[in-house]
Amino acid sequence: QFLEGLTSIPPLSVVLPVADIFGSGGLYSNPQSTTLEKATSAEWIYPDGTKGFQVDAGLKMQGGASRVPSKAPKHSMSLLFRNIYGAGRLNFPLFDDSPVGRFNSLQLRAMYNNSWIHWDSGQRSRGSMIRDQWVRDSLLAMGQDDAGRGTYANLYINGLYWGVYNVHERQEASHYADYNGGEEDRIDALNSGAAIDGTTASWNSLQNLVENAVGSGISLSEYQQIQQKLDVVNLVDYMIINHYGGNSDWDAHNWRAAGGGPDEAIWKIFSWDAERILEGVTTNRIGVNNSGKPSRLFQNLRNSDEFRLLFADRLHKHFFNGGAMTPENTAACWMARANELDLAIVGESARRGDYRR
Repeated sequence: QFLEGLTSIPPLSVVLPVADIFGSGGLYSNPQSTTLEKATSAEWIYPDGTKGFQVDAGLKMQGGASRVPSKAPKHSMSLLFRNIYGAGRLNFPLFDDSPVGRFNSLQLRAMYNNSWIHWDSGQRSRGSMIRDQWVRDSLLAMGQDDAGRGTYANLYINGLYWGVYNVHERQEASHYADYNGGEEDRIDALNSGAAIDGTTASWNSLQNLVENAVGSGISLSEYQQIQQKLDVVNLVDYMIINHYGGNSDWDAHNWRAAGGGPDEAIWKIFSWDAERILEGVTTNRIGVNNSGKPSRLFQNLRNSDEFRLLFADRLHKHFFNGGAMTPENTAACWMARANELDLAIVGESARRGDYRR
């Protein structure tokens, strides 16, 4: 089963000088560096002989607590496609159902929370590699086509089997532009409130606009003005999935958004690092209300009759009559990923499963 698992999902091979990855100045020797980036060759291989890709790119470490060596031996990384390495984009139809076939970057998610390598035994007992991608899959099923597609691969570093990784889109300015139009250099993008592209000025202006409207109860005209700045359907679906999953590590951090910029592109919210969902049926996160975050927009917009009606309409759409969030469809969405990983997880268990024993 181990050998079968090595070819049950595509291998992703990254190759770079040993010193650049394991030397004193290498990526794995300095996982907490947010600036260190090394040149690599990345190759995506389809076991059935279908043509994959080879691309020269940059490789960086990613993540929060999982960067700390004492907490995790397996770190998340990102592939960055820049002109200094070769092609400025990866041009490849990586995700079968996507209208987008070019990427500025890809996330290689190691998965830390609710995994076998976590320091907490409760999280280890819930170990799976599905939660974060399941949220994006569910948002796609809810109609959010730019939610972020993903797949799985067996990662090799200089030929060493490193385990199963979730390879998925990174929601940044280029991602927003590819799905929604506009020029990426005229779009703001945020990671947990910090600007990764552009500035935070437009986002702060949106928060102030909604906050100031609350005092009068958010009239219809004010709500219509907000709709020119914020994709309210996107916000509702985003809140529904986080409430449904009981996301216990959100939204003081672990969210992304893009929009604004000089052209005042409409803001959209994206799920990011939702590894701490579906931990128990009693978790209630409906009251989350953090300043400057998506939850504050939601709590303030609850003062609008039109927004509350929209929320009710989306609940009815998703939770009834075969909607994306009915028990049958949420289970099927989960099991599709479980079946995809069924053989590959054997190798992951051998590589990482007894790390805390």
